[in-house]
This record gives sequence, structure tokens and C-alpha cells, in this order.
Amino acid sequence: MANKMSPDPQKDAHALILDAIDQGIYRPGDRLVESELAERFVALDIRRIISSPYTRALQTARMVANRLDVPVTVDADVRERNAYVCDVGAVTSILAADWPHLDFAHLDEIWWNHEEETIPEFHDRCAAFRARMAAAPDWRHVAIVTHWGFVRSMT
Repeated sequence: MANKMSPDPQKDAHALILDAIDQGIYRPGDRLVESELAERFVALDIRRIISSPYTRALQTARMVANRLDVPVTVDADVRERNAYVCDVGAVTSILAADWPHLDFAHLDEIWWNHEEETIPEFHDRCAAFRARMAAAPDWRHVAIVTHWGFVRSMT
């Protein structure tokens, strides 16, 4: 099969980058994934969910929240460390249109770092979130839908 590149390779590169930005991880209606994932949370007595604003996290949060009938709040502090193209999110206005039942009003239009977040900055953000959660009276009943880098920094 021949490679069907357009005459403008820069446009092709741009299209590849756009395709990598804030992609979801589940197909709509993927009931098997939804039910298996959500069932794991039933016994945990989760009463609310905090989710990263990345689409893939919001999808996961929705699946679990729907099964548990708990609210979801969006918090950019639990986002991934901005270091790669996949760490660029959808702008807030798009998120608000795609997820009208969630509140994004507290987020800047571009809620991720404009430049690569340094590792010390990243760890400081994670530590600040950890302290905030430790002070929350319901912390034992909160699920955080986040990313591997954030989890790694928290543990």
C-alpha cells in the first residue's frame, strides 16, 4: 500500500499532532470496560470523584460516577506533567461543550502549562494537592482519576 502523503508534509505533521492531542481511550458505549471498571469501585465507599481535565480521565470518571451515582469535580492540579504532545489538553471551552454536566468555570481556557513543567514544579503541585486532600474530612471516600506521573509523584 502506497503512502498517501499530501504535497505539504508540514500539514501532515500538523494533522498527526492534532490527532494526538487529548484523545479519549474508550469508544462510546464500551459497556464491558465500563462495567468492569466501575464494579471495582463499588466496595470502596466512594462518595465523590476528582478528575483530571484530560478527556481520557473524564471518560473514566464518568464511567465510575455513573455506576456509583456520585458527583465529579474537575481539578487541573491532578493533571499529568506537561512534557509530551499527549500532555496537551482540550481547551476549556471545548471541554465545557463536550461535558455540559461538569463545571469547568474555574479553569483557565488553557489549563495545562504552556511550557514543559519542570520536575520540581510538578512535585510541588502534587504535594500541594496531597496536603489539600489530607485536610479534607472525606478524603477516604474520594476517588482521584489521574495519570501515571501524578500517581508516581504521590507515592
